[in-house]
Amino acid sequence: METLQEELLSHILSFLSLPEQLKVASGLEEVTLPAACDEACVEVVLRGLPKLKTLNIDLKKLTGKFLSLLPANLERLEMRGVFKLLEEELERAPSYTTLEELDITGLKNASCPALVKLLSVCPQLMMLDAYGSGITDAFLEQLPVKIPGLRVLHISGCEGLSEAGLLNLARLKELRWLDLFDTNTTDAVLRGLLSATRLSFLAVGSHCDRPIQSTEDVLCNLVLALPSLREVRLSRGIWINDVISFLNGRLPHHRNVTLSLPSKYCMFDTKNKCGIS
Repeated sequence: METLQEELLSHILSFLSLPEQLKVASGLEEVTLPAACDEACVEVVLRGLPKLKTLNIDLKKLTGKFLSLLPANLERLEMRGVFKLLEEELERAPSYTTLEELDITGLKNASCPALVKLLSVCPQLMMLDAYGSGITDAFLEQLPVKIPGLRVLHISGCEGLSEAGLLNLARLKELRWLDLFDTNTTDAVLRGLLSATRLSFLAVGSHCDRPIQSTEDVLCNLVLALPSLREVRLSRGIWINDVISFLNGRLPHHRNVTLSLPSKYCMFDTKNKCGIS
């Protein structure tokens, strides 16, 4: 199995010898396919690895045909860089009830119907990483319908999302972890998260020069209203002081809330800062 993994990662895989290699490594549970693999190569790999649990594909020339060939017990799928996802290929894909983690980081130029159909392939999804992808408001509208049990959602840098689309996040009742960096997060979007009573982590703000569309007061009221919220990650240091000033004296002493920046972890004494850590 180690031999197969080494060949795949070093891009020297021989297509003719692959079936024989797969017989030896049929129990392999994790594999990363290099850019040298085409649709035919991926098909051979998937048919030869029935116990595969994690598949990482970083290819630009696939259409999604491989989605109908995934092993029944696959748990994690990374398909970053797949730019030609076709709806007709997704129509042939069955529902994978064991698939819990999906990474479509940077997936662009896929049609809206194709992206929505992708949700039907993984109804039991627990984690979705769509950082910098081309997901739309229509995608977020269907997210609570297709995947009501979603717990972790990364949509940082998704420029195609409007306030109307982000308001659908309030319908994800099982959400625990939400990354909203560099999105059109407004006060209305933050107020909508009041219904996310299990949310424990929230990242909000902007790394770029565009103005922040949400205010510190609304964010702080959200922190106060959600006892489950344990960490808030902010993208601009000036927010830290404003949020601390607002929460100081208002946050119950028994609560610990971590305020942090992506590049620097900020920690304050719990006793002196009224539960802010």
